[in-house]
Amino acid sequence: MHSGGDWYRHQVKTSANYCTGSTLVFYFSGGLSHQIEHHLFPNVNHCHLPHIQPIVQRVCRKHGVDYREFSSIGEALRSYYRHITSLR
Repeated sequence: MHSGGDWYRHQVKTSANYCTGSTLVFYFSGGLSHQIEHHLFPNVNHCHLPHIQPIVQRVCRKHGVDYREFSSIGEALRSYYRHITSLR
């Protein structure tokens, strides 16, 4: 993947969020359901990631960066499986 030398764009394009509306998934995953924000700000405590998310979404929209988010773990896993099988 070519990110054009833009580290931030690369982080967003190569990660995705899942179940961001679920408090249970958020705490069970240690905040890793917010993968995009975690990849952009790895040293920020996970409790802040949901608060950062709307800002990151706005910036992505402004700059035309695709912000991928899945509503369920199943949806995320199906997308992952499709991606892996497409690499054959």
